[in-house]
Amino acid sequence: TKATLGVSLETNNKHFASARERLERWAEDKIFAAEKALRDTKEQIKAVRREARIATTLEEEAAVQAKLQELERRQRKQRQEIFTQEDDVADK
Repeated sequence: TKATLGVSLETNNKHFASARERLERWAEDKIFAAEKALRDTKEQIKAVRREARIATTLEEEAAVQAKLQELERRQRKQRQEIFTQEDDVADK
């Protein structure tokens, strides 16, 4: 009957809305985590650049530059990870 069909459609709509909300929260969490990791790395880069300015020996300078290069590589990977997460979310 129409009443039964109406109740069934309403129930399905509620389940769909609930599933969509869970998916949206999951997507926001994944992207937020990737963006937070990138922000943390940017802060580390700033700190290492400060270290570079106060390095007093060539050995210290070389060690700081190596650390800076590694952090910059990590930063590029994390930027790509954000794009990957956004693509993954769009696919789902």
